[in-house]
Amino acid sequence: MWRIPCDIKKQKQLHMKQYLFSITLSLLVSSFSFAEDKGIVFNHSDFKTILAQAKKENKLVIIDAYTSWCGPCKWMAANIFTNDTVGQFYNTNFICAKFDMEKDEGLTIAKTYSVSVFPTFLFLDGDGKMVHRAVGGAPSQEFIGFGKNALDPSTQLSALMKRYENGERKSDFISTYVRMLAYANMHHEYEVALQEYFKTQPETELISAENWQMIVDMVYDHNSPQFNYVLNNKQLFASKYTEEKVNEKIRSVYTSSLRKYIAKKDDLGYHHLRSIIEKSNDSNSESVLFNADLSYYAMKKDWADYSKQAVLYTDKYYSTNSGMLNQIAWNFYENVADKNLLAKAEGWAKKSIEIKDGYANHDTYAAVLYKLGKHKDAKQAAEDAIALAKKDGEDFKETQALLDKINAQLSSGGSH
Repeated sequence: MWRIPCDIKKQKQLHMKQYLFSITLSLLVSSFSFAEDKGIVFNHSDFKTILAQAKKENKLVIIDAYTSWCGPCKWMAANIFTNDTVGQFYNTNFICAKFDMEKDEGLTIAKTYSVSVFPTFLFLDGDGKMVHRAVGGAPSQEFIGFGKNALDPSTQLSALMKRYENGERKSDFISTYVRMLAYANMHHEYEVALQEYFKTQPETELISAENWQMIVDMVYDHNSPQFNYVLNNKQLFASKYTEEKVNEKIRSVYTSSLRKYIAKKDDLGYHHLRSIIEKSNDSNSESVLFNADLSYYAMKKDWADYSKQAVLYTDKYYSTNSGMLNQIAWNFYENVADKNLLAKAEGWAKKSIEIKDGYANHDTYAAVLYKLGKHKDAKQAAEDAIALAKKDGEDFKETQALLDKINAQLSSGGSH
């Protein structure tokens, strides 16, 4: 399923559309018959013209660096960019633009500013210099916060970077700097600065509320000294912050680290950490490993082991998770031929619809039914999917193609 943000190793599957986007557009017509968009008004000029306007008006540019397949990008466009408060803030303070990072000038912008996750929000001055950046979908007030940080020299990433390069190492400054680097998805700089922050903190002070919050928010490397300090002093932290919260943090670090190994295709690292987690006796290690194993087997295209794991644990851990039920069912549709396994996928897809009645869920259900040869049921599911897509403004070309194949089968007598 899509995450916030999407990374460059994208999943272009139709079912990523399980999060539905309904865009409401209000037109305010003046006496001169001009129409003004609700929310952010984007300048659709070329990049050079946009920079020139920013320089002339002494404003920063915000660029929504998006892709056509990115779920969080669509969610932002449908729910946040259309918000009146968001529009008032950004229209007043910035020249607003958006570029598809896989087309035309967007390709150059992506290369120039090292954009690899989507959406990325670039804040540039009139000379094209990066002043600030942030990544990922965010609710309205948090998104406005991105802009406020870009306008404020005390939180502006370029200003913080300059102070850091000049040798400033006060703990409150580095704390702010680390968070801005994290928001910008600048992993290497973030990891280095994070350890610089902890150099200002005695080990015995890691238990403090401020440092625990920094660990919770910012530490996601299982090899980090701070994480290992928490592991070695688990009861101490649990006595102050509850065992549940400490366990939650431990699981999140393990999950993040496993995902990094998967992304790097590092089999040795993955299996080494997996072994550590398996021996940890954590009550939730099984669910962490199940989730990671699904991603690992999918990356390896090992659909035999993927399906074994899914059959063992999907009902146990994802019985109420519409998105994961939908995704696993779709992966079965694309990669599994065994009819008994496809019957399991049929059940998961149907349960997904019961939990969240959406276009993508119906589309997956139709596809699985079609592969099982249940063409009449598949036809109804595909028609339901298309009806929902039309209602919510979704692209349903692939579902229509599936429906055409179903109808062809029914016309030739291949139905039951």
